[in-house]
Amino acid sequence: NLNSLSTVQGLNNTTRQVAIDTWPDDKKYLTASVRETPFRNYPGMGWIFVARKPLTVALEPAANISKLILIAGAGTAALFFFILWLVLSRILKPLEDISALAVKIRGHDTHAEIPRPQGNDEVSIFTRSLADLVNWLRESNAELALTSRVFDESGQGIMITDASTNILRVNQAFLRIAGYTAQESIGKT
Repeated sequence: NLNSLSTVQGLNNTTRQVAIDTWPDDKKYLTASVRETPFRNYPGMGWIFVARKPLTVALEPAANISKLILIAGAGTAALFFFILWLVLSRILKPLEDISALAVKIRGHDTHAEIPRPQGNDEVSIFTRSLADLVNWLRESNAELALTSRVFDESGQGIMITDASTNILRVNQAFLRIAGYTAQESIGKT
């Protein structure tokens, strides 16, 4: 009995109806129903035309398109991530080089040179600033090393104190003159 199909029942309000219906054979079909419409003054015979196609066959093109969209989406995502990886690698490479140089400098490699790239991008500006800072620190360390050597090797007894006259550092001549050890002197007034 085709009158039990929702597409046929839906023709009460419209002349066309499409739905997925379960037919009397208990299988699902994509079903289309059309009610004959009057033509001018000809009332027609009131026929209803019903067509069906097995659901798996009817939806196969949509399933194929869905698979193609999924494959295209995955391919596009893979291409996007590959391009993103290339761009980030190119951007981050100078920072990785700077990091490797920082490790060398921290390991007291006094000859490690930081490159001075041309350009006005952030990495170039940062690298030049870092190179200037490292060079300034090297000059300051060299000056401090010379001052420390003069302090340590002076024949005059020298004591360095803070504002509260607590002894911070003494040289060998001071220890020889005062007769105290460094542990006995440092921290005292």
